[in-house]
Amino acid sequence: MGDVVRRLESIIEEANAAPVKLSAKVGPRVLGDKKQATDLPSPWRAAPNVSTAMDTFISRIEDPTARGKVEELRKEVEAVLGPHAVNSSHGVYNVARLYRFLRISKMDVQDAKVMTVLNSNARLEFKVDEKRRRIIEEDLSYDTLPRFRELLVQQPLNNFVGRGKDGQVVTYAHYGNEFDVDGLRSAFSIDEYRELVITRRELTRLLYDALSAINGRGEST
Repeated sequence: MGDVVRRLESIIEEANAAPVKLSAKVGPRVLGDKKQATDLPSPWRAAPNVSTAMDTFISRIEDPTARGKVEELRKEVEAVLGPHAVNSSHGVYNVARLYRFLRISKMDVQDAKVMTVLNSNARLEFKVDEKRRRIIEEDLSYDTLPRFRELLVQQPLNNFVGRGKDGQVVTYAHYGNEFDVDGLRSAFSIDEYRELVITRRELTRLLYDALSAINGRGEST
């Protein structure tokens, strides 16, 4: 069970945005209808400061080269996934998230585009938009996410320990003696564990989007 859990974590982490080298000319195929999930609610509807920060994010990037690359990536993603995907209010790939993808891709626009499409395909496969909708509509947090406290009993986690020397967020997940694999296996099925972990990660990504917008930088772990 321990190996299965660790593999699940690895798969989910890769699905969330790990860069993959593919031909920029060919690129990955977009799964499903690119017009899907056009009616996702805005995560920032009750946070006008975040909404304003998201709208002004690109203009606050001091490096003109980086600013130009974010704008280029946004146009590339819009052409592939549609304008709803990059909408600053309700889009999954808002400018703050695209900037994070760019930084992970060492500011290579085509690599970041490939990463975004692969991430979009993974979201479709794991029905992440449904989880995002629930988080927003039910105003879920780490304190109210169903069964998250139960998970912490079996696997200690801390989603925000603090910041490292580079300013990035430090998180904590225990895989040692305090990781109760037997207890986790008794409490959750593989599907239940996967769904909870993916939902928690989507909540974390939303929080990173907000932090990135407010701070004008690519917040990540």
